Amino acid sequence: KRYIEHYLEICELQNFAELNKTGFYKILKKFDKLAGQSVKHIRIRTFEERAFFRSTVLEEQRLTCEREFARLFWQRDVEKAREELQSSLQE
Repeated sequence: KRYIEHYLEICELQNFAELNKTGFYKILKKFDKLAGQSVKHIRIRTFEERAFFRSTVLEEQRLTCEREFARLFWQRDVEKAREELQSSLQE
């Protein structure tokens, strides 16, 4: 149960990070349009260097959780473990 909850939290955090990233892009686009400037590409490059803006860390944690869940409960069958974990996302 804790693995499933942890997996759900990682997925929610990934979704939240992606939503924030999309919102940030839209804010910069609107600023450029209203201000008649072109700072979007500069700011995006700056923020993409930050860990919180990249999803690689969360993706690695999600994959690690899937592998551990498979090792503990599915005789290392990651596909079946992933199916069970992802089915909990729909509930």
